Amino acid sequence: MPQDAIDPGQEVVITNPNHRMYNEWGEYAGLADTVPGLKPRHRISFDGDIFLANREDFKLV
Repeated sequence: MPQDAIDPGQEVVITNPNHRMYNEWGEYAGLADTVPGLKPRHRISFDGDIFLANREDFKLV
């Protein structure tokens, strides 16, 4: 899914059991693509705290 298809503020849930926020619901906060050398990751907000996730780590709700 292209990044532009995910609206900031859209609800997501972490589905990767290896992610520290597994089964938590949060809000999409945009793409974190400003770190050179890292694969672009997505910013997810959980009660104001931002965590990074790969696109395969979460699903839209």
